[in-house]
Amino acid sequence: MKKRLLFLLVVFWAFTCEAQKALLFVNSQSGEEILIKEGDLLKISYTGYIKQREVKSGVVTLIQDSIIEISSPGEYRKRMPEIRYVYVNDITGFRKFRKSKPALQFVSRVMATAGSIALYYWVDSYTDMNFGQKLALSAGTGIATGVIARSFFPERVKNFIASNGWTVNVLK
Repeated sequence: MKKRLLFLLVVFWAFTCEAQKALLFVNSQSGEEILIKEGDLLKISYTGYIKQREVKSGVVTLIQDSIIEISSPGEYRKRMPEIRYVYVNDITGFRKFRKSKPALQFVSRVMATAGSIALYYWVDSYTDMNFGQKLALSAGTGIATGVIARSFFPERVKNFIASNGWTVNVLK
């Protein structure tokens, strides 16, 4: 009896297991390879159903032979996460992000906000500028730090399939 139960459990496990697949982007011109696995942060551009260009960023939650599933990165904040299914053949561009990117963005935003507030109070304490000048200085500093932060954490799609020599393959 135990052998039959063990055999049935092994057969059931074999049917439910699936090897993790991955996307491999290869640049034939430079020889660069980028591997995308489930759980990676990715921003892709692709052709939609009526041949329009769409861009989606999020966490890769499923990779199949011809389709990948991308869910919104902040799905814990939403009741219904936004999930998008994209055909591998429709991908026109991509950019892989580090998993630490959201945390680093949050820290940089908090530091920029704290710096702007500290600058305002420092200017308020040690100068005799009027309120409008202090506010303009603080806002200008906040905008400048935002521009600098965007240069450290770019969001645009960087690698394009057709124009830059990239190809995409599904690995099993």
